Amino acid sequence: LEPILPKYSGLMVTSAFRHGTDASQHNKGEACDMQFSGSNASAYYSIANDIRTLVPHDQIILEYGDWSTRKGQGRDPWIHISLKRAADQRGQLLTYNTNRSPDYTPGFTNFA
Repeated sequence: LEPILPKYSGLMVTSAFRHGTDASQHNKGEACDMQFSGSNASAYYSIANDIRTLVPHDQIILEYGDWSTRKGQGRDPWIHISLKRAADQRGQLLTYNTNRSPDYTPGFTNFA
């Protein structure tokens, strides 16, 4: 995450290592979710594109949660980034949106 901080000082890690039984990279200490203080929802698309050039990665997901929770305003997006410790990185870029089907789509899409 160090390469991101000089450009985005508002970086906040909102989730990192978790205990769980699924195959999530969070459970292996290989992933974190982040948001950016002072950035509006529409800025996350550009931030995700910047991050893909700043940080080697296995996977980056631009995530949009339930957009029905605040009278149509939705909650702020977040960015998931993972890095495998002992394997080749996939370089996978995805967008996740709970209100779309399929909910994961290749590449980044600006839903804000």
